[in-house]
Amino acid sequence: SGSGCTSLDLGGAVAQYSFCNAGQQSTVSKAADLDRLEKVMSLGASHSPHERLTFGANVGIGQNDYSTASYTNSEGTQISRDKQSSLLNFNLSSTYRTLSNVSFTLSGNQSASTDFNGNRIVTRAASARMGAPINRSIYGELGGTFTKYGDAESFTAATDRLDLFAQLKYSITEFIALSLGVNQSDQTADSTGQPNAITSFRDYKNTRFFVSLAKGFVVGK
Repeated sequence: SGSGCTSLDLGGAVAQYSFCNAGQQSTVSKAADLDRLEKVMSLGASHSPHERLTFGANVGIGQNDYSTASYTNSEGTQISRDKQSSLLNFNLSSTYRTLSNVSFTLSGNQSASTDFNGNRIVTRAASARMGAPINRSIYGELGGTFTKYGDAESFTAATDRLDLFAQLKYSITEFIALSLGVNQSDQTADSTGQPNAITSFRDYKNTRFFVSLAKGFVVGK
């Protein structure tokens, strides 16, 4: 980005989620009840008052389409639900990049979504991450996110979660990248919260290792 540069970005995504295991933290007993088609559109803006400093803002709206109009809860009871749920997301960020191409990013996010129980869930998060090139093909990143979430009507009794991550990204070609990483989560639940279909109001700790392959493309010049 150049000095005084401002840009706008309009984005959209469609994703199909299919589950084979509901998991011990879930409030449903059949994994297929979590299957959904997610559609999201977003509008973002960024401004660089200096060649190494960038501020950004983004707002997004979305909709989840579930495969069935009912689900089976963890007690085995079948419950009717809306086949569609909505979400709204806001994000603010700032990034500083050094002369050696090391980047530091701080961001804040708030979102509101409706799970298939009809509960309105509010999520607030603050994130920090650092990235640095290791060589011409490998880029390393590490960071963390502190998240509070809970029912919109009683957010003062929110649940807290800390997520830490580290990853290495290898650029195979200009448009194809392989990522390897680890993520650790530590959640402290509000004991008065009720389980819902988006988040779990329970204490837990876990560590995940992940591998991903991403491919991008450019339209026009």
